[in-house]
Amino acid sequence: MSGLVHSSDLGASGLTGDWRLFRFTASNSAWTIPASYTMLYCEVIGGGGSGAGGSSGNFDGGGGGGGGAFAWGMYSIAHMATAGITALNVTVGPEVAGGAAATAGNTGNNSSIVGTASTSGYGNMTLSAFAGGEGSVANDVTGGGGGGGTGTIGTDASSSTGGAGGKPTVAGRTASGNSSGGEGGYGGSGAVGGNAEYGGGGGGGTATGNAMEGGSSIFGAGGGGSGGSNGGAQHGRAGGAWNSYTVGEGGARGDAHASAPAAGTAGTSRLYGCGDGGGGGGGITNELGGGSAGGAGGDGGVPGAGGGGGGMGQGSGAVGGVGGKGARGEVRIWVL
Repeated sequence: MSGLVHSSDLGASGLTGDWRLFRFTASNSAWTIPASYTMLYCEVIGGGGSGAGGSSGNFDGGGGGGGGAFAWGMYSIAHMATAGITALNVTVGPEVAGGAAATAGNTGNNSSIVGTASTSGYGNMTLSAFAGGEGSVANDVTGGGGGGGTGTIGTDASSSTGGAGGKPTVAGRTASGNSSGGEGGYGGSGAVGGNAEYGGGGGGGTATGNAMEGGSSIFGAGGGGSGGSNGGAQHGRAGGAWNSYTVGEGGARGDAHASAPAAGTAGTSRLYGCGDGGGGGGGITNELGGGSAGGAGGDGGVPGAGGGGGGMGQGSGAVGGVGGKGARGEVRIWVL
C-alpha cells in the first residue's frame, strides 16, 4: 500500500515537505527503490508477543506479551545506487495468536529492511526492529514477555519469571524495570512491565494473585496487561501505551465478575506511530462459579503491541480466558 503523503500527514514522523509513503503490512522480498527520488526515510516496527491464557481452576491469570521495537533510518538513494543497492527485501512480522487456556502465548515476529550491495567494497544496508516475547502462566507468580529491542528479540517469559528486554542494553542494567535507548522493557516477574524508549514495553505479570499493568514506550509499541487472578480484586490490568513512559495507559482492563468477567480491551491501532498493548481479561470472583471461564485478553494494537493475558477460570471444570493476539509489525518507507 502506498500513496502521496502531504506535510499535514507527517506529524508522527517529524518530516516536512512532500514525501511519498510506501506502507508495508506484509513482506515484499524485492521492492524496487523508485527512480528520480533523492532520499529514503524508513521506519520499522517489530511484531508484538501474545498474552498467555489464564489458568483453569483457581490460580493466576496469564502474563501479557511484550511490545515490538521501533527503528528508523535516513538514506541517500544516490549513495545506495553507488553501492549497487537498487531493491530492498522488506520483512513484516505477522501477528501471532494468543495462548489458549492455561497455555503460554506466542513469541512475536521481527521486521526488517535489507538492501544487498552488489558493488565490491560496499556493505549491505540493514534496519531491524525486533519482536516482543510471549507471556507465561503459572500458579502463583506469572511473567510478562520482554519488549523487543533494536538489536535482539525480547525474551519469552518462563513460568514465574518475566522475559528480558531485547538488546542493546544500557550499562549497569538490572534484570527488571525500565529501559532506555534501543533496549526493550523487561517483562514483569510478578510486577508491572518495564517502560522503554525505542524498545517495546514489557508485558505485565501477576504477583500473589494480583494482576499488573503492561509497560509503555516512547517510540515503540506497548506491552500487554496481565489477566485477573485469584487475589485482590481479580480484575485484569491495562496494557502499556505508545508515546508514553507510564505503565498501564493502553488498552483497558477487563473487570472481574462472579460468572461473566469482561474481556480486556484491544489496544489502540494507529496509521503512524505504534499500537497500544491489550488489556488483561477479568477473573472469576465466585469460587463456586461452576466452571465459569475467565475473560479474554485484549489484542495488541497495530502495529507491534503485545496482547493482554487471559483471566483465570474458577470452580469445578473452569476454563481460563484466552490470551490476546500479538499485533503484526509494519514497515514504512518515505521517498523524497
